[in-house]
Amino acid sequence: MGSENHYWKVGICLIVLLLVAQSGAEQVTPREEKTGLIPGPDVLDLKNTVIQNKTTESILTSFSSMQQKILPEDQYAKAVAGAGWHEVSMPVVITSPGMYRITNDYTATGEEIGVAIHSSDVYLDGNGHTFRGSPSSESYGVGMSHEQNLSNISITNFSTRDCTGGIVFERVSDMIVTNTHHIRTTGGIIGNLVQNLEISNNTITDSIATSDQGSTFGITIMQGSNIRIEGNSIRNLSHGMTDTDSAAIALFQSRDMKIIRNEITGPVSGGIMSNAGFDAEKISVEIADNLITNTGLYGIYIDNGLGKISNNTVRNGTVGIELHMDDSTVIHNSIHGNLQRGLSILGENLTLSGNILTENKCHLYIEGDSDENFLHHIDHTNLLDGKSLIYIREQDGTDIGPTEDPAMVLAVRSRNLSIHDVTTGNTMAGILLINSSDVSVSKAHDLGSINGFIATNVNRCSITDSSVINSSLYGFIARNSREMSMERCHSSGSSGNGFYLLNSEDILINGSYSYDFNPPYLEDDTFGAYIDFCRNISFQNSIFAKSPDSGMYVTNSEGVLVKKAYLMENQNHGIAMMQCTNSSIEESLIINNSRVGITLDFLTGFTIRRNMLINNSQAGLLFLDVFNGTITDNVLKNTENVQFVWDSSPLVWNTTLTPGKNVVHGPNLGGNFWATPDGQGFSETHANRGDGICNATYSINHENVDYLPLAIPPDEMIVNFTANQTSGVPPLTVQFQDLSNGYPESWNWTFGDGTGSSDQNPVHTYTGTGRYTVTLEAAEEDGQGIHRKFAYIDVNHGRVTGPSGVLMMNSTPENGSVFIDGELIGSTPLERAGIPAGIHEIMITHDGYMTWSHQITVQQGQITLVPTVRLRKIG
Repeated sequence: MGSENHYWKVGICLIVLLLVAQSGAEQVTPREEKTGLIPGPDVLDLKNTVIQNKTTESILTSFSSMQQKILPEDQYAKAVAGAGWHEVSMPVVITSPGMYRITNDYTATGEEIGVAIHSSDVYLDGNGHTFRGSPSSESYGVGMSHEQNLSNISITNFSTRDCTGGIVFERVSDMIVTNTHHIRTTGGIIGNLVQNLEISNNTITDSIATSDQGSTFGITIMQGSNIRIEGNSIRNLSHGMTDTDSAAIALFQSRDMKIIRNEITGPVSGGIMSNAGFDAEKISVEIADNLITNTGLYGIYIDNGLGKISNNTVRNGTVGIELHMDDSTVIHNSIHGNLQRGLSILGENLTLSGNILTENKCHLYIEGDSDENFLHHIDHTNLLDGKSLIYIREQDGTDIGPTEDPAMVLAVRSRNLSIHDVTTGNTMAGILLINSSDVSVSKAHDLGSINGFIATNVNRCSITDSSVINSSLYGFIARNSREMSMERCHSSGSSGNGFYLLNSEDILINGSYSYDFNPPYLEDDTFGAYIDFCRNISFQNSIFAKSPDSGMYVTNSEGVLVKKAYLMENQNHGIAMMQCTNSSIEESLIINNSRVGITLDFLTGFTIRRNMLINNSQAGLLFLDVFNGTITDNVLKNTENVQFVWDSSPLVWNTTLTPGKNVVHGPNLGGNFWATPDGQGFSETHANRGDGICNATYSINHENVDYLPLAIPPDEMIVNFTANQTSGVPPLTVQFQDLSNGYPESWNWTFGDGTGSSDQNPVHTYTGTGRYTVTLEAAEEDGQGIHRKFAYIDVNHGRVTGPSGVLMMNSTPENGSVFIDGELIGSTPLERAGIPAGIHEIMITHDGYMTWSHQITVQQGQITLVPTVRLRKIG
């Protein structure tokens, strides 16, 4: 084989790996992913399968050794040279130029070659005859391999069946293979070190007899140049779509390729695969007018390429087209019904136009490590399920709204952008912002993309009233970004983190939530919110529930504030913080988490204040090597309230006794309220010394003491409750749970739909749509209390809830303050759009006048007019 053996051994390994290109990388957790513009693993990575046994290398190596044996063997006829046609019978060796016509079919009985060509200027006409191989031995239909280059070879009208290789050749130039047919061959047409090659109008069909015989290739060319592969039909090279050991057309380290008008029908692992190998020079390729269906891995895969991909139809595979190409054109391709990605581009300066993508799991995937990987030429003629792909490059002052109706919005190096009232879906990200600033996103909803929203290297961006539903990976992502806010945003049904912040600072997340994580790609290491290497992050009035791991996971960060958050029923921790400084958790409800309410590892400088940690299975608080922390004015009601993994430095468990209503409505601020689910906690069993403090100190361990533990106030109780679900389609069955402290003896529930209950923890079914305010009145011997949650239960028809109505109202006198569900929205006269459809509590206040309140119903897409309200004077 000569010195080129090195290329075979290296090259064949890589061409085989074309079938599993990029599929072998293990998925990493967000903690491990720190490079590139797009964070986290590609959840749609293909599974890695090693192609075993026979490869193209072994085929050519076996053929080369076999042809050295056949010349001295008597059973091989030597073709006679001369002018005109020469009729020859297989097996035969051709050693002189000429025109040869085969006269017989032939079945091999062992290791055999049908026709061995050892001369240039040969025209071989198979005359319709077939060479049938021996199933138990190496066998080849036509082959040529010579220490000196051969040239001017034509092969036509020849068939092979059950062979190791149909037509095999090395060191050949000016060669044509046309109108040949190959059935159940390991490799149909295989070439190495070739120039000026045309392979046209051949058929290669059916996989080898048993799967343990290894990989199957249709047409494989290595180290070739000026190659034209046209009009071939390649079918059924795999046993099924799950096999990953076959390629219809595979090319390695080749140049100037035209692959045109071929029909490739699976099952087959890869359709058209090309890789430049170790050569730094990009391969030049034109792939046009091919029909490719039912590929188990890739329809078209080009690595390190340059050229044009046009007018191809790629259907019903796993990944339609994946291109690692620069300075190339991708136009007028039809990509349909692929189980993972439709079109995946990883390169620079590509032109995309007129591509039609339909019914793919993810229509478009773009990835890279720098801005240049996202700087392309993409026009509005690319359609994803009939919707436009909106691409904004280096623009100032662009507005994208419902008129554009985008499937995806991608903005690079742009500023002063407004994106609003849009619904995206089934792409790598509904809205993808790269190196942009001053961006406003509002009322935007994404359904079923890999990620909902991605902001990378973005400054001054606001996202409001937006949602991500059923993402395959993350909901909202901020990476290397500054001065961002996400208000009233929610993520549900995702397979990865609801909110993911990495290496960012000055971020506010308010009134938002993440819950209900779903398969198929769900892994245990998934969080409602994940924060890594960040500064000055604030989570307020937000809900993180039912995550497969923790509601919130914060690591390597500084100045993180969690305030008025609701963390419930997460499978690990409510909040976990590791290696953070100067962080605070305040006024939050952390309940029913499967392990720990709050876990802190290796923290310095933290505050845990005025939280309610209730019914967390392992512990309310867990500390590992923490320092300089203050834990005060919390309610801890868990079987075990505090755990120390290792001894830590003493923490501060109470402030100086200070007048003020504490977390259990006592008259003074001091330490914490220590309770247990059985009602036998320290604060529950020690008497109030008269100032809201227990009559004894509470020792947590030998270094940590609460000197002012809170006591049950004698004259006031706190009423509170929760529900196992707060939204859904009718009939919606809700389990309510009483969270009131003290010793309630009676309960009066009002569910907001005209019904109620006196059970402590009732179950109620809502049959009509709307938003329902739930009220609980609880009473004990020494007092009673009431708690109301406005618009708490949202019963809908599976729509994405969000702003959808208009409210108009006035009052006499004017300038009355208008509140909806407890939130100030303006003053009279009022005309306010963006009111969520459903039932709301509305209230008007005015200095010197009595407060007016009423319940209204806002209809989706309609104006709700409230007649002028006449306010009554006080006194």
